[in-house]
Amino acid sequence: WVDAAEAWPDEIPDLDDPAALSTAAFRYRGLAAMQKPRGTTPAADYFNPACDGMKQQATAVLHACQALADPDRGAALAFARDFILAAREKRAASGILQFQDVAAMAREALLRDGSLRTWYKARFDAVMVDEFQDDNELQKDILYLLAEKRSRIPAGDGSVPGPEDLESGVLFFVGDEKQSIYLFRNADVKVFRGLADELSAATAGPTGTDKPACLNLSTNWRSEPDLIEFFNQTFSRIMPAPDDQGARDYEARFAGLLAGPATPGVQACVTWMEAPGVQEESGTGDEASLGALEAQAWRVAELIRELVDGKVPVTAKGASGKEARSCRFEDIAILFRASAAQNTYERYLRIFGIPYTATATAGLYVESILGDLYAILRLAAFPDDRLALASVLRGPFARLSDDACFVILERSRDQGCSLEAPGLLAGLQEADTTRATMLLKTWAWLRHMADRLSLAELVTTLWYECGLRWNVLRNPDNTAYLEHFDFVWSLAADADARGLRLCDFIATLEPLMGEVKKVEDVSVVRESARGVSIMTVHASKGLEFPVVILPGAENAGRGDRQEAIAMNERLGPSIRLMDEQGQNVDPVYQMEKTMDAMERTVGDTVMDEDLAETARLFYVACTRTVSRLYLCAKAPYYEDKKGKSFRGLFLRAWPEVEAAVAATSSAGPGAGPGAEPGAGPGDRLPDWLSIEPVPGRTVADYARLIGSGSIKPDGAVAAASFLSKAAAPALPTRRARWAVTAAAEALLDAMAETGPILNPGSMEPAIDHRDAAMDQASDEGFGEDSFGTLCHEITERLLLYPGLDPEPSSGSMRKLSRLSAGTRAAILAEALSLARAFTCSPRGLAAAAARDALTAGQADAVFKMEYGFTWQGQSSGRPVFLSGSMDLVYGDVHAVCVVDFKTDRVIRPERHAFQLGVYRESAQSIFGVPVKAILYYLRSGEEREINLVPDASALDTKRLHPDAPGFFSAELVSYV
Repeated sequence: WVDAAEAWPDEIPDLDDPAALSTAAFRYRGLAAMQKPRGTTPAADYFNPACDGMKQQATAVLHACQALADPDRGAALAFARDFILAAREKRAASGILQFQDVAAMAREALLRDGSLRTWYKARFDAVMVDEFQDDNELQKDILYLLAEKRSRIPAGDGSVPGPEDLESGVLFFVGDEKQSIYLFRNADVKVFRGLADELSAATAGPTGTDKPACLNLSTNWRSEPDLIEFFNQTFSRIMPAPDDQGARDYEARFAGLLAGPATPGVQACVTWMEAPGVQEESGTGDEASLGALEAQAWRVAELIRELVDGKVPVTAKGASGKEARSCRFEDIAILFRASAAQNTYERYLRIFGIPYTATATAGLYVESILGDLYAILRLAAFPDDRLALASVLRGPFARLSDDACFVILERSRDQGCSLEAPGLLAGLQEADTTRATMLLKTWAWLRHMADRLSLAELVTTLWYECGLRWNVLRNPDNTAYLEHFDFVWSLAADADARGLRLCDFIATLEPLMGEVKKVEDVSVVRESARGVSIMTVHASKGLEFPVVILPGAENAGRGDRQEAIAMNERLGPSIRLMDEQGQNVDPVYQMEKTMDAMERTVGDTVMDEDLAETARLFYVACTRTVSRLYLCAKAPYYEDKKGKSFRGLFLRAWPEVEAAVAATSSAGPGAGPGAEPGAGPGDRLPDWLSIEPVPGRTVADYARLIGSGSIKPDGAVAAASFLSKAAAPALPTRRARWAVTAAAEALLDAMAETGPILNPGSMEPAIDHRDAAMDQASDEGFGEDSFGTLCHEITERLLLYPGLDPEPSSGSMRKLSRLSAGTRAAILAEALSLARAFTCSPRGLAAAAARDALTAGQADAVFKMEYGFTWQGQSSGRPVFLSGSMDLVYGDVHAVCVVDFKTDRVIRPERHAFQLGVYRESAQSIFGVPVKAILYYLRSGEEREINLVPDASALDTKRLHPDAPGFFSAELVSYV
């Protein structure tokens, strides 16, 4: 620290000098990374107290230097601004608006059109807004414009009326700042907090006595008195008090609540349930641990059974008010902060036979109902999809035996993946034949009706008439899955509304299948709630339940949700851009966050808007309960000092609980649910607050649970053990999809042993183009493949954007950055020279003409770069698919030319003949016109036309046949 202080420059860097700013950023980064000085020396005593503040300041200035040194940020923000304005105008012109657009346009209309505002002011005698804590400044402006004094003539200058300009008694707001939990939807609690101050300061009458009233509703009539005491003690330690002058304007203030009368016969309680920190994966086989998540879900399901089967009294609504009655499943809610683990909890509820209703499902894409529907829909659209066929054969639409599945898979493969091949079902068992026949009828009907019925009608028929619903209902434990079809139907109906066809619907579902992902933007209409309610905390707002369970209290949320463009309170808008290391960074946003941290800390805890919202979310979650609250968590990997999780907030309010949990855990595995902690920190807790350890569970425990209490010799564990030791038959694998370049190389390599591919007399003499700059680059790690990619990129950019200087991709730039400056400049100059030579060649000028014709709107023009395709060939009677992309395709309705760029030093066109033959045949199939396939050698400017008819018959064998007919012919190359 002393050395750094002595070497520190007296002057700040020149703000217009990027090099000086970069040097300063390096210096500040080093200062921010320095460790806190220790010891008793005078220097340590001097620097230690100020160390933390200095490191924060250095971090802020580091980000400032990074932002100022980046010359692209101003231009990027200007581009983003222009893009946003253009997008807004486009949406307005098309009539497709976002909610924010509607509100912004309404505000603008009221501001600019005085007669319109006057009409609306007279239209409403009073306006009441409920849940105003979830609104923002834009919405408040609209309300002020509507509530302006009727006698006041709108100025038309674009200004919003102030609180003193409002008509008395028109506006009535209802809300609770502690329940503002929609920051991610632009809700701004600061607006609500400032509203009361504004209206209270405004005087409607000349005497100053007629002020808008603010009525605080301080009595909670919902929850039992013991729970109110828990709320008061907990949140007075988490949230600032109303008179806290140091609190930020985005923090909700907490004032103590008053309680209504207790319900006779009901014992309210709060229970903290904690699993061991990391459920060690100890043991092997049956004794392996299931993990903390499984242990928590098990205990929650067990708890629900205890509450209902034990007829535990809870508070319910009766004819004369609140009264006690036995707990029912409908009285219980499981509230998740995030739904990633919801699927696990649903599984345990089904195992314990507990009915439930979920407002949104998180297991749709991993469970069987959508999986089975997706498989048969995919098979209808893509009959050659082997995985979909295997899934359907073993699934509920066929339920075939393993032997029958293998027979059909093999026979359909031998018949070109056709399910209509003759003799496909010959020799099957009678039951398999009957089922397979029904499946083929279903498949044929689906293919015939795919473009005639809506997607919703297709899935409805498959569900009700083709056996899928029966398959679910035949096992009563699967009743909870019935709701999955409602979500599937809603997805299909939504796809119909958007005009999607079957292939589009499959493409939409494909990346989601197998993902534990919440289904969003889909509503399911229910006749009534059934059983335990499962929902997110956000969805529970405004509801109440006698029993609330909060699992996963250690969940710290998604962290910093920085968007591509940030609106910073102090520093204005900023944007994320790539830095020199290829990382997306926004130093302006990071500087704003650092300044927030510097401005206010509470002990060791930095406060920001996300942390304040977490505290409000925890408040909403806890206050949904009427009688009993259960918080379930595991000790996280890292201590949550900031209060990002419900667990961190709870333990901040109740530090003695953490000590009691440690004491309870030390009692060992025998301390199960309901165990007494004994003398220790837990004895200092209120009577209504208890601690319960969540016991760990093993694979053997799970098998006993599934097997109703005992592991039978033929049970799940025994079967799994037997199958793990059984010898698996080695089935031959056949690769059916290749990259066309890889396929060409594989064929060449396999045939190289048989001698020359062409007759020596018909082969073109090899021409070797040496390049000194490339030799040097290769020595420095920039090989021929990298140079070829660079030339492709620059050529593509010259053709696509003729008025701009071509720039390599970030990947190429990273490789180039490793070269010496001289070699890098030579390589870039060489690549640019080769690319420009092509654009000036007759071939390049013809391509540019096609580009210009397409740009001018000529409908028959063709111009495409990196044009993707899939080509189907045959190998041993089976289909082989080759995928790739053509470098350049141009032409018109009469003819098309496909160009493949090569930077090969040695001109050997026969090495690329199969690849270009596939290109030519694919383009002919796509465009329906004659096609020329051209090899263009960028180094020499020479061309070769390829006339090959490709044959992949030898591709799918272990060793390619040396006499594969038609693969190459002596006349494949004609010179241009």
